[in-house]
Amino acid sequence: MGTGQQPNSGARVEHGTGPAGAPTMRAVVQHRYGPLPVLGLAEVGIPSPGRGEVLVQVGAASVHPGDYYVMTGEPYVVRLVFGLRRPRHGILGRDLAGVVSAVGGDVTALRPGDRVFGWSAAGAFAEYACIPADNLVPVPTNLSVVSAAAVPTSAVMRSLSGSTPMTWSTSSASDMPLLLLIQRTDFRRGGEAGL
Repeated sequence: MGTGQQPNSGARVEHGTGPAGAPTMRAVVQHRYGPLPVLGLAEVGIPSPGRGEVLVQVGAASVHPGDYYVMTGEPYVVRLVFGLRRPRHGILGRDLAGVVSAVGGDVTALRPGDRVFGWSAAGAFAEYACIPADNLVPVPTNLSVVSAAAVPTSAVMRSLSGSTPMTWSTSSASDMPLLLLIQRTDFRRGGEAGL
């Protein structure tokens, strides 16, 4: 692990080894646009978190229409963002929930072992994903990791619909992570947070 990373106490990060003994993980990959058969399962290297990033051991990842558009490359405007001839990043998936495995430098709000959810531009359909710490919030104690993985895109869509976190009525403390996630990125004003 690189400088500034804190290992996950007790969790095994490796599933196999690649070239030169580098740890690997399983991931759903695609090397070209097209229908479902373009996806495959492969052993790829486990990413290392850089400055401001967190390595998350993915417990659950949700599938939504955006994943389909990225897989097929249609409508073609999708390719302007994700790669013209083939996907720039070969691992699909954006929304995820899991456990922090390691943190990069300058990450102080999260620690190994924390249950988190959010979104990844680096692909959530894998055993591990490196994500900017600002894209993650803690999973509420009364929410399962599987349920939490379905929240991020829903939160963005609610934000785009014109609702603002200040006008929503919250029924419990479990709504707070959702509000924090949306407040960190103002999508209606063109802000970005890893999308």
